[in-house]
Amino acid sequence: MVLNYEGQMQVQVGDALQPMPSAVTFPRDIVIKTNGTFKVGQGGERTLEQGQAITAQGMLYKPDGTIVPVFDHYLSKHNRIYLVKDGGEPRLVHQNVVFADGTYLRPDAYYHSGRGNLRRLIDGHTIALDGRIIPSLDSVTFKDGKVTVQKDGALLRVASSITMNDGTKVLADGTMTSFDKTKTIKLREGQTVVLPGPILPE
Repeated sequence: MVLNYEGQMQVQVGDALQPMPSAVTFPRDIVIKTNGTFKVGQGGERTLEQGQAITAQGMLYKPDGTIVPVFDHYLSKHNRIYLVKDGGEPRLVHQNVVFADGTYLRPDAYYHSGRGNLRRLIDGHTIALDGRIIPSLDSVTFKDGKVTVQKDGALLRVASSITMNDGTKVLADGTMTSFDKTKTIKLREGQTVVLPGPILPE
């Protein structure tokens, strides 16, 4: 992981962060430079803003808890499919997208699997340009005494409590309890916890 920490580029080594001495290359042709800019393949140069981090899997973590891919992908939102290229604004898809393995996406957010099953994607589901499903992630962030969650592709403020896709219950005071009630934690100020997001049915 590479993080912009107070204007300084840091790289994660084990559990510790260290100053980034040179450019870092991640899979999917992601190159992050020491000046805080990054590129994905032949795309344009972008800036890794303060508090943002990019993982080796190509996921961009933002301070508000938002987690999005930095590479080009298709996004399901409000029962429509959008194309996100080079970190730009989502563009509405108007026709079927057919992948090399025979699976395809319909503009109305239905995904036709290689097994012949037709499934509706929910908000937040993302698919790479080669047709691979990108595992969805949810997050819980405690900042300025308030709890915000990313769930099903949307950022939500927790007024009382909310149950995440993996069954974790989150309270407005930052307390999180696992589905089986065997683990309870209290988030610290500024802390973000990442949880499994919605799973695309087979």
